[in-house]
Amino acid sequence: LLAIAISIRTARAEDPVCYDTWGMENKDLVPCSSDDPSKPTSCCNKGDYCLSNGLCLSTSITNLMIQQGCTDKNWGEPCNRIC
Repeated sequence: LLAIAISIRTARAEDPVCYDTWGMENKDLVPCSSDDPSKPTSCCNKGDYCLSNGLCLSTSITNLMIQQGCTDKNWGEPCNRIC
């Protein structure tokens, strides 16, 4: 059984910008980590759960895990695009 850590965050004014999988700014996404704002992190929709594997657990669709965004517009580490 694979254990995945979940964290819940709310948006703050100083949060970095999140970009969707097409590299477009998306104000509905919030960064999953605030440890070091200078380092890229994955982003999830407001109200969804951030998982330690970079995916988001959707609260609107039962058990859907999806990649939603990154604070790096070019999707560098740790925001690898998952096929």
